[in-house]
Amino acid sequence: MIGEQVILNVYRLDLQGIWKRAGIYHTGVEVYGKEFMFGGHPENKTGITSVKPKQAYEYNNKFIFKKCINMGTTKYDKITIYRIIEQLGKQFSGMNYHLLKKNCNNFSDEFCKKIVGKGIPKKYNRIARFFNSIPLFYNFFSEERFTFRDMDISIENNNTFSVQINANVTCFAIKNQLICDQDCMEKLVHKKNDKLEVPLKCKKSKFQKNKRKLLLKLQSNVLRSKIFKKKL
Repeated sequence: MIGEQVILNVYRLDLQGIWKRAGIYHTGVEVYGKEFMFGGHPENKTGITSVKPKQAYEYNNKFIFKKCINMGTTKYDKITIYRIIEQLGKQFSGMNYHLLKKNCNNFSDEFCKKIVGKGIPKKYNRIARFFNSIPLFYNFFSEERFTFRDMDISIENNNTFSVQINANVTCFAIKNQLICDQDCMEKLVHKKNDKLEVPLKCKKSKFQKNKRKLLLKLQSNVLRSKIFKKKL
């Protein structure tokens, strides 16, 4: 029996300055017509999502498609793939996301090992390995800086924001530009008589509904931040 092809889709990040040349990548795994990837959010729910193949920019417009790599074929059918994703969702919850220890590339590597028996090329996660190899690195930089734990509203260098609109909707922005609406998603059921929960999928209608509210809140936070600095 011929197996289903598994593709690793590689994206570069739309970054500026030295980071543009640092070789920072995002990856997703394409199988059975969907691309699965991992991202963080401040809730103890799966952080694994699915997007249209090679179109992760719809999830985050900082992702720019670079290339695809044939990882081989999998012997598993679609239902089994979804069950594997469901199992991995416990390990890769949104709250467990860590930029350097448990990121999108770590998920792609683990997922590929389970369905094709080999991991992704190491170069696509080399930045994370580099920082983790620095002795006492986390003595100088708090682990919390690289996670989504206990996140409500944060402002860093007047450029990066995370705003929790309510318990269910958390949005992120860079330089006042909305880049993802991680929790505005809807759960899909593969079959009515099969209660298997398949990965979350972005729902654009809710995204647009909350966009104006988010941007107003971001502008308010920027203003308060500038006033506070002037008082100091």
